Amino acid sequence: MEFQFDVRSKTYTDRTWDDTVQFCIDHDHWIPHNYQKHILEIASEYGVYRKLSMLEDGKGMRLYCTLPSNDMFSEWLAKRIDYYHEVNDSETDEERVGSIPYFPNSFQKRCWELTEFTPLIPEDLFWIHLHKAFIIAKNECRVNIHAFNLNARMAYAIHS
Repeated sequence: MEFQFDVRSKTYTDRTWDDTVQFCIDHDHWIPHNYQKHILEIASEYGVYRKLSMLEDGKGMRLYCTLPSNDMFSEWLAKRIDYYHEVNDSETDEERVGSIPYFPNSFQKRCWELTEFTPLIPEDLFWIHLHKAFIIAKNECRVNIHAFNLNARMAYAIHS
């Protein structure tokens, strides 16, 4: 399973960065350490690989992610959904106490704006495995279709 997405800063909208390390450091204080530690443990358990690169305008970064298989993506996401509910620690202010998280936004820092989520596999396969994750999870999750790229949004409309 491969996908990529762009993140930009909601907090520092006019600022630019030279590298992804500084971009991440400048936003790290918005996420609790224990939450971040547990999320990284889930990622390592499922063999998530991430590659980060700065966007051309220096105001954000592109994340490329891969998991060893589509089924592992479903399992990884289901575990993330359940952990989200366990700690009740949403990544966006609007989704805070007691609400249902939205994929993909709730799985990033609340100070980032996530856009252009692009499955790098056939979109119909991606949506099958995304919905499989929702079924596997013990808790609910919704989709924020607006965070996806145009082709993925069109595929979602066809397969929903």
